[in-house]
Amino acid sequence: MPEHQSLIALGANLGDASATLQLALEHLEADPQISVCQVSSFISNTPVGGPVGQPLFVNAVAEIQTRLAPKTLLAAVQRIEKSLGRIRSETWAARSLDLDILSYDKIISVDPLLILPHPRMSVRRFVMDPLAQILPEWQHPQLQWSASRLVSHLATAPRAICFMPTIAEIGVIPAALDLFKRFSELAPGWEVTRQNTNAMFEVYFSKDLADGSPWRLPRFYPTADDPETLVKQAIATCRGMTELVFAV
Repeated sequence: MPEHQSLIALGANLGDASATLQLALEHLEADPQISVCQVSSFISNTPVGGPVGQPLFVNAVAEIQTRLAPKTLLAAVQRIEKSLGRIRSETWAARSLDLDILSYDKIISVDPLLILPHPRMSVRRFVMDPLAQILPEWQHPQLQWSASRLVSHLATAPRAICFMPTIAEIGVIPAALDLFKRFSELAPGWEVTRQNTNAMFEVYFSKDLADGSPWRLPRFYPTADDPETLVKQAIATCRGMTELVFAV
């Protein structure tokens, strides 16, 4: 089987996170069907979602070549997670190790077992900063933007979010409405607008916007069926877009 390029995101915020990421890289390299080509610097950032009070995360991105098919690669990285103590519990909770397949060649897949490219990678500084460090010209298969252009956009785009047409659904759930009113407090630097803007994030919540928008990611719309979760996801994602990261 020919070799394929894949990008793997590594993260941890329990125990000696840097040591765990290094062990994970060694496990990847030990697989005869995987070769680790290059690895970014280890960076650190505050958690952008999930329970409060978590330790800082340590993150990195690795480029690999593999002869494994996508789902077989997924099984391989999940075995590494388990062998290094990963226990899956609450979404975005603290974890000993998180390995995410960001991309596999230029495949675009909506398979719920493995969505490719990773549906939130382009709106996470802790993914895009290290990726741009090692592969600045890598092209996102859907957006057709380079990694360096995506990083620049995260740093410079207007920080406003439009929740239309979901405001009505939010308003009937007290907990969701409270989060909505506190949005700028919980996602510092962001403002909420009721008008369509050129902001980087509005397309997630305005399905009627033009398909040509470079920030339209069709597979990742938080559902209006659960307005509280929708607002929580929006807060976490906005923070992930703008939280500064720093070298370990």
